[in-house]
Amino acid sequence: MSGAEPVIAAPPRTSIEENLCLTASTPPESAHELWVPTLDFTRANAALALAHMMGQGVRFVMPPQVAALPRLEDRAGALAAAERERLSTADLYYFDAAACKVANTVELRHQAVEQLLPSPAGFLVWEESPMYFRSGIPIRAASWGVAYDGGTWASWWSDTQVADRLGLCSPTALGVNGLLTYHEEVHLPPQAWPVQVSNPDDPAYGMFCGLFGAWTAIDTAAVDEEQVAAPARVRKQVRRHFQLEAPPVRSFTPSATGGTVKSPQTIVRRTLAGLVLDRPYPQEHPAELAPWHCYLVDGGHCLLVVPDPSSRATSRLRAGPPASRRRACRYRSRRFCGRGGESTRPGTSTRPCAMTRSSGWSRTRRTTSSDPVPTLHQLPYPA
Repeated sequence: MSGAEPVIAAPPRTSIEENLCLTASTPPESAHELWVPTLDFTRANAALALAHMMGQGVRFVMPPQVAALPRLEDRAGALAAAERERLSTADLYYFDAAACKVANTVELRHQAVEQLLPSPAGFLVWEESPMYFRSGIPIRAASWGVAYDGGTWASWWSDTQVADRLGLCSPTALGVNGLLTYHEEVHLPPQAWPVQVSNPDDPAYGMFCGLFGAWTAIDTAAVDEEQVAAPARVRKQVRRHFQLEAPPVRSFTPSATGGTVKSPQTIVRRTLAGLVLDRPYPQEHPAELAPWHCYLVDGGHCLLVVPDPSSRATSRLRAGPPASRRRACRYRSRRFCGRGGESTRPGTSTRPCAMTRSSGWSRTRRTTSSDPVPTLHQLPYPA
């Protein structure tokens, strides 16, 4: 949806029970209190609200098959149904104020978004907004899910209660929209990285950095997670009105260790610092193999391999002839060390190694990282 300010207007239509929309609670349980009325909005009022905004000239990002629909009401209904599906299958996330500060300071690395997502679909609530509009209305939440082309569809939601207190919305807005108002959406194609993240002058810079910073903080373990089950009242409401089971909230606080490197992307970046090119692989990798792949400045490409700490065979690591991608995919679920021989001698441990291939030759790069990393049986064979 285009425009610098959230549009808070819709035909007056009553939502489900008032307590579903207007109950306030303390964090992180507030993620449930925001998710439920937002899900109800997509079911009861979103199609009418979006159609109303389209009729007022507001433009929305649409999948090609939706944009091709002749009737405005059909286009609005399709967008509402897609958002409802994403919210219905979403994991719930909550960042407290301290975790929000961590998310604002993490390093964002250019990479395919689908490799960064903490879950295929999600709904994230910030205790401290990543962005305020000039009117004083904050962005409070974001949702995402798989797009029609395998990429990512993300949406941001502004705070209806603040808009109401500021007198910037109609008296019926809370009953129609719920506690959150649909603000903006974006479609990110597969292997894409949004330019808004790197451009402070972009009007959406704060929204994108807030969301991508939260994803990166989770990915790099800069925040610690605690799961909070849905209250009995919320579970009952969700079963009754949506025939769903309310998921727990994944609540995040700053990491006690300051951030332990666990993600493939961060391990690759730190192990091969200064040698990695921001270049996606031209073909599709298996999901468990893709995050460990990167291109190097010398023109080759590599997969970071973490030998099994329980294997003494890892002490004899050596570079070998490059393995084909097909072979890497075929053996990705088995345990390997060195150039791919199966581990047979348990015992000693070793640091991560990156097996690289360039112009028909290979080498082993020994790392200096002491951060805990996954064992080799979780990783694929080097390509």
